[in-house]
Amino acid sequence: MGFKFFLYGVYDEGQKCHSRFQNLISSQQKAQVRGTLYQLSCGLTLLQPEGDALVSGLLVDLNINESHWPYLDAMNGYNECSPKKSFLLRKTVEVILADGSSIQAQTYCINDDKKTSAKPVTEPMAVPQKEILIDRLTDRQQLYIRKLSQAKGREIVPVDMALYRELMSLELIVDKGRRLALTSLGQEVSLFL
Repeated sequence: MGFKFFLYGVYDEGQKCHSRFQNLISSQQKAQVRGTLYQLSCGLTLLQPEGDALVSGLLVDLNINESHWPYLDAMNGYNECSPKKSFLLRKTVEVILADGSSIQAQTYCINDDKKTSAKPVTEPMAVPQKEILIDRLTDRQQLYIRKLSQAKGREIVPVDMALYRELMSLELIVDKGRRLALTSLGQEVSLFL
């Protein structure tokens, strides 16, 4: 069974999170969606389907069944059981094809409650080139952020002082006394690692 899905920005071909979908795509074509594109503090862009700007991307057929959605959703920061707490939401959008026709598809969009640090992009066709923070992180820094994002409750994830200083200077972690935690920027970054 296949599902229509719209990939754009961070999920588009050749971008940071395209590999999450790459092996599931059975066909693809260029397409657009009307909405507003937001640029996060970490430099990546996300869509809000309300708005009049055209956001370019790919309409893909995902070769998955219904049981794959919880896995894809979790990997992309969406929890269907508690959407208010999710950074992203999976929504149905109207996708405009090259021939002018349109079709309904799913896509991941920014949650209105979580876009406090995001700035609207006035011209989505020419997204300003802001350095993407994730590209500057070393493998060691990325691994630690992943571990910290997966820690439960008051679980302590040990860190050496050099790594601690690096991540503090990038404003990705905060010291909460006896344990470290991700800042809102750190949480944002962890979704795309």
